[in-house]
Amino acid sequence: MIRTLLLLPLLLGWLLAGGVFAQGDRPLVIQGLEPQSALHNRIERDAIAARAQLRDMSGTQWPGPQRIIWVEDEDVFRAITGFRAEHTAAAAHPARQIIWINASAWNRGAPANQRQTLTHEMAHVFIGSLPGGQDLPLWFEEGLVQRLAGQGGAEEVLALAKGRLFGGLPDLRELEHSFPRDPTRQHLSYALSYQSVGVVAGDIGRGSAANLVAELAHPQLGPLLSEKLWNEWSRDRWNEEALDLIGEPAENAVIVFATGTPFWVFIAVVAVIGYALTKRRQRAAGQRENDEEPWMESLTQDDVQDVWGDREERWQTEETPWERHERERDDANRGGY
Repeated sequence: MIRTLLLLPLLLGWLLAGGVFAQGDRPLVIQGLEPQSALHNRIERDAIAARAQLRDMSGTQWPGPQRIIWVEDEDVFRAITGFRAEHTAAAAHPARQIIWINASAWNRGAPANQRQTLTHEMAHVFIGSLPGGQDLPLWFEEGLVQRLAGQGGAEEVLALAKGRLFGGLPDLRELEHSFPRDPTRQHLSYALSYQSVGVVAGDIGRGSAANLVAELAHPQLGPLLSEKLWNEWSRDRWNEEALDLIGEPAENAVIVFATGTPFWVFIAVVAVIGYALTKRRQRAAGQRENDEEPWMESLTQDDVQDVWGDREERWQTEETPWERHERERDDANRGGY
């Protein structure tokens, strides 16, 4: 908190000097870099390509301007983004149509990762500009953005397999407003969000994330879709379907076994053995029931009597000597009348 207060004067002066709050006619503005420098031109080229891709997927025009701001001071960047762990190389503010780039983290990345990161943040800004994109569950927004940015792959599949096999997978209800700060659980949260948006697309998006974007872009349908995504019953159903897609423990153990380090291989083998023993016990119990059923059906009433003794209903229908004496006495009395 103290550090944030100390940075506020520097931050405010930097924002005002950069003209962040000014309006422009261009659809894309880059600030903080020397115009026409190689880095400026590369970021502009990648941003324009990402912008066009996202616009074309929705079939709608995307009004500008969007601003990309290069931040040299990492402390300023972290103050802007609220010191959140997931914001390392770049962060977006959809309502203001701004993307901030953290210079030090950005320069450490490979060009392919930089393009993907920029597309990811551009997708956040794009979704936030749509009629239905301004109030979405966080898990849905992050999952959709990953799909639009071409993210998600083998690494996420392995993370989900480990999470299902060893525990630790979050629930979508935990991810509606924020993601965990713990790096491992945060990674699982992004992976589960990606998987869940695929389920939503199959359920109400005709199998395509692009169709979900097009619906969010519709003036009437967009807000309705946003409201539907907050439905608790639908959320829980999508969560279960996402878990089903991840697979059973034995299937996940195979994935971990095939791709993991020796430690994870050992853990996977132990998990497979435990899973197999549980299944074996279940099969044995089922087999005993199957073996007993034909034998039970072949028993006569006398056999049942010999094996289990008198049943309660047999005691209820059998006449005792005293009951027989009273019956005979009553019969004799009735004959006397």
